[in-house]
Amino acid sequence: MITESRLINNRISDSEDMSYKAKLINHIISELEQIHATALNAAKHAHAMATDKQNIPENKYDTLGLESGFLAPSSGGTKFEFEGRKIMVISASSPLGKQLLGKELGDEYQIGQGSHSKHYCITDII
Repeated sequence: MITESRLINNRISDSEDMSYKAKLINHIISELEQIHATALNAAKHAHAMATDKQNIPENKYDTLGLESGFLAPSSGGTKFEFEGRKIMVISASSPLGKQLLGKELGDEYQIGQGSHSKHYCITDII
């Protein structure tokens, strides 16, 4: 987790930290299960629409059935709030994830270029 609001000297105890981590992991699993269920339902709906008899093309220019079968891809990380903190789960294969691999507490890094560049410092790892 990357945050600028939590002070390192205000660390919680190891047992509290492990309990927080366990609850956070369970919450992340729950969030991912919801996302999976939503994606599965969308795929089923798209399949049903694409194969519905009412969507059979009437001519070579009729693409309603074809268009009904497309799902827009999703990008970015999963964002949610947990115990009053904003959390974003990112994959190691994402551009941000690749940039953060190998970083440790206190490491600094930069994202973006030119006037759109932002500087960050890792102040907490969960």
